[in-house]
Amino acid sequence: MPLCEIIYIKSAKGWQWRSLSEPGKLKQTSGKTYPLFYECVTAARSKGYNPNVKCL
Repeated sequence: MPLCEIIYIKSAKGWQWRSLSEPGKLKQTSGKTYPLFYECVTAARSKGYNPNVKCL
């Protein structure tokens, strides 16, 4: 599974995911803003990405 990161978009007041750069590949983004962090993680996983999330 390719890695992605979950980021907060302040202007949209929500979360989006984006793929981490891989040599020779275009960076993909969710294109949709999710109000909850968990919804964004679930959406990224449904598209085949592994969010770079660490639980403390």
